[in-house]
Amino acid sequence: EFQSPIPILRSRACWVMTRYYDIQFSNMECLNTIVRLVMQSLRDPCLPVQISAATALQSISRIDEVEPVLVASLPEVLDEYFRILASSEADDVVGALQELVVR
Repeated sequence: EFQSPIPILRSRACWVMTRYYDIQFSNMECLNTIVRLVMQSLRDPCLPVQISAATALQSISRIDEVEPVLVASLPEVLDEYFRILASSEADDVVGALQELVVR
């Protein structure tokens, strides 16, 4: 549902990743696709989807295999977090940014 025309479904797709990020992926391509879709959701036109994506990225960043992807994209990811913070000042996004910086 990451590409649904309905914003609440895109937001929920991100939310699901905050709850089930710790499942074991037998197919790493599936994990890579999820990371790519969550990162794309940071640029969604709908602010609630962006906030959900920011918190989802916080959760999936805890997966060891995701770290190289995040490190490679860190400048862009941080730019998106700062842009979202400027628009929303959501506490969830602040916490997610803190955790990404600490990692």
